[in-house]
Amino acid sequence: MPDKPSKLSIGQKLEARENECFHFLNELPLTRHYVLIGGYAVSSYQFPRYSVDLDFVLPLGELSFFRDFAKKLGFKHESEHNVEQIYDGRSVVYGKQVGVRVGLDLLVNSVHSRQTKFAYPFPYLFENSEVREIRGRGLEAKARARVASREMLLALKANSIRDQDMRDILALCFQEPLLADVVEHLEKCPREKIGENLERLDVYLSALDPQSFQGTFGTSEMVLKRSVVNCRKLLVEARRSLGLSSTKSLTELRGVFQKQEKRVREGIRELDLEHRKEARG
Repeated sequence: MPDKPSKLSIGQKLEARENECFHFLNELPLTRHYVLIGGYAVSSYQFPRYSVDLDFVLPLGELSFFRDFAKKLGFKHESEHNVEQIYDGRSVVYGKQVGVRVGLDLLVNSVHSRQTKFAYPFPYLFENSEVREIRGRGLEAKARARVASREMLLALKANSIRDQDMRDILALCFQEPLLADVVEHLEKCPREKIGENLERLDVYLSALDPQSFQGTFGTSEMVLKRSVVNCRKLLVEARRSLGLSSTKSLTELRGVFQKQEKRVREGIRELDLEHRKEARG
């Protein structure tokens, strides 16, 4: 009987996924009309991190090309559904197995937040994007692609505000963002929802375990402190400009978000364990 293929270690899985993502980015022509968001877009600003997938926003006219391109590179269609009606937004998902799943999410016409129910249309994202070099954790992992601007990414992250989004916000704030631009993007969103999300970010900063940030981005305590200071500036300016104020005391907020904070800490421990295993393997 032939030997069964050996399972990849955690480190090998992370490397295999990253290599596949950068192969896709390097093969993708810069002349195509798209904007990269998500983890790899964040990686173009100072600190690279691993991401489980590639997230592209594109107009309907580019969908046919991306379908053919994904198929050519070995990705298989997995799902497709409408996500919002204002811009006829659609989500098209592809995947590829390289010992671990590599995801490809195509967001057609807009990017929609389930948390705030708000969508930014593709033309607005394209207007707030630029071609940048993206670097991964591996020495050879690099590519050039059109990514959302730092301020646009901050607004997108403030709309979704999941645990990883808050870590990404911190990373993006290492270099002080253009606060007026972030506010301009957030002004378009439902105030109450954005206010709630900013409160959650406030709680996250107050309860931050340094390993959450340092484990994901491999940075120093000095970097973390600078990022927190700039993130606090962003919070203050966003609340002031949007006419928002914290509606609850910090004690009340901690109670409201106790479960979310617990998940953040569990995620920190899991990330730390993965990186320790990777270092040993």
